[in-house]
Amino acid sequence: MIKKIYFKANGRELARVTFSLPSNIWADRINLVGDFNGWDCTSQPFRRDRDGAWTISVDLEIGQSYKFYYLSDGTDRMFEAQAGELCPLLAPALASVAVIEAIQV
Repeated sequence: MIKKIYFKANGRELARVTFSLPSNIWADRINLVGDFNGWDCTSQPFRRDRDGAWTISVDLEIGQSYKFYYLSDGTDRMFEAQAGELCPLLAPALASVAVIEAIQV
């Protein structure tokens, strides 16, 4: 699930984007990997809440599309069903696409 909260900071229009995965995903760790973090497989780990759900929030500039995927235990890619689309990376890899719409803040 993807939730967006729009705000302004230091003259920039941003969205705090929260990515959530259900508690029934069996993994020791899950990381958010995308073009917004240089495709770094370790820099943005999800955290588990007290109910076991996985979440992470990142601040992204609005008016952009961002490619990303979830990486489970460093090996298994997962894609976001709520993302606007899937796009090809280097074949045969895919990535989800989240569009952060421009709105009045």
